Amino acid sequence: PERDPLATLGLALKGGPVTIREVLPDSAAERAGLRAGDRVLAWQGEPIRQADQLIRAVRANPGAQATLSIEREGSTLQVPVKVDAVPDDSEGAQQKTKEGGGKAATAGKLGAALTQAVQMETVRDAPLQALARAGQQVWDTSVLSLKLLGRMLIGQASLQNLSGPLTVADYAGKAANLGWQPFVGFLALVSVSLGVLNLLPIPVLDGGHLLYYCVEFLTGRPVPDHWQAVLQKVGIACILLLTSLALFNDVSRLFLARS
Repeated sequence: PERDPLATLGLALKGGPVTIREVLPDSAAERAGLRAGDRVLAWQGEPIRQADQLIRAVRANPGAQATLSIEREGSTLQVPVKVDAVPDDSEGAQQKTKEGGGKAATAGKLGAALTQAVQMETVRDAPLQALARAGQQVWDTSVLSLKLLGRMLIGQASLQNLSGPLTVADYAGKAANLGWQPFVGFLALVSVSLGVLNLLPIPVLDGGHLLYYCVEFLTGRPVPDHWQAVLQKVGIACILLLTSLALFNDVSRLFLARS
């Protein structure tokens, strides 16, 4: 089974009830009579425990007539809803549209903003089990960082996944709002990621020095000084390029997207 990433940090989130925070005007939710504060219990008889569970169900049924079970002021109501059908702008749908000869795909839309309160619990392990879990988490994070970096290099992952200090600070603030344990866990995650980056075979990084030592071990002589100077400049250029790209992504993600 897939690990819960929060559980590996000694944390677990318990989802509260899914609640309608806002009903958009002229939407399927408004026409059905849904109100802000309604608690969502079930969709077509299937219990709803997560907000994204309802979102997926609605998106998969454009134009459908469905029944939404809600709780309002202590009473349980069965509300008939006619789901709106809107153009599906997801990346997968766009690809299917191209493959299908231009026929636009649609997705269901309810027109309601959802919210879900969460409660955080501490997962307590025995000392040896906690040590083993910590080691496994360091390994998993290192492997994940290398895989993501490799996918970005070969074009399988977007370079927009690269984040810089602004995004790190933003997420650190969000983690701190959850408490000191998520904050420390996030700092550990950043530390491991930076450690993996530092071991890459790029001159000026520790991984570059290890590469020099390996070359010296295999050839029996050190890398010539003039080659080291050239490689140092190449390494600095690579670091500056990555830093500039990360800062550009930060500004685009945190500021331009909000304007």
